Amino acid sequence: MNIRVMAVDDEPAVLNLLKTLLVSHGYEVLAIEDSREALKRLEDEKVDGLFVDVRMPYLDGFELTKLVRESKLNGQVP
Repeated sequence: MNIRVMAVDDEPAVLNLLKTLLVSHGYEVLAIEDSREALKRLEDEKVDGLFVDVRMPYLDGFELTKLVRESKLNGQVP
């Protein structure tokens, strides 16, 4: 069983680097550039870990993390 993580970063180069690194270590990665899309996906999809950029448009990393913590499905995700 693969560990499924979500990486959220508005910089495509950083997101691609993070995804490449995580995939090379055997993780299944959902790579998302828009924090609003990430929040929507996290409402319906369970992940085992979350990597979030702090400085993003729309929802910054702190806001996104706060909203994820309120989620029943992913509220305990590291």
